[in-house]
Order: sequence, then C-alpha cells, then structure tokens
Amino acid sequence: MSLLAEHHKMKFKGIFNFNRELFIEYAYAHSKQQAFIVFCRRIAKKQDVIPSWVFNHFKDHENGYEITIEPRKETIHEKA
Repeated sequence: MSLLAEHHKMKFKGIFNFNRELFIEYAYAHSKQQAFIVFCRRIAKKQDVIPSWVFNHFKDHENGYEITIEPRKETIHEKA
C-alpha cells in the first residue's frame, strides 16, 4: 500500500468481547464500517471460525464492541 493511500485513512481502535475473550485491535480504514469488517475478519482468523460467525455475533450483540478513531499525531512537517 502506498503512503499516499495510507494518508487518507484514519486509524481506528476496536475493543471486542467475543467468546469471553477481549480483543483490542488497531487498523487503518476509510470509515468505521470498513474498520469493523477488518476487525471481524482478524478475530475470525484468530479464533479459527468463519467471518460470518463473528459478524452475526456482533449484529446480535451491538454492545459487545466499541470502535473509536485514534487521534492523529503531528508529523515533523505539520509542526513547521
């Protein structure tokens, strides 16, 4: 992925409670919805289940996760 494409994405933090296990993940994405998809796929891979199981779990348990945008850090170029 190019640095230019990465620049337009936001950094998201996801906290998920899945099968009594807490997952804290970070991802760059264009939207909260895209970040949710990335997080669910990662959790599915770690738990060795199909992604649709994770998606359906959080569809039924909307209070079982939280996604926030991480604040941007200033770069050297922005400080000048």
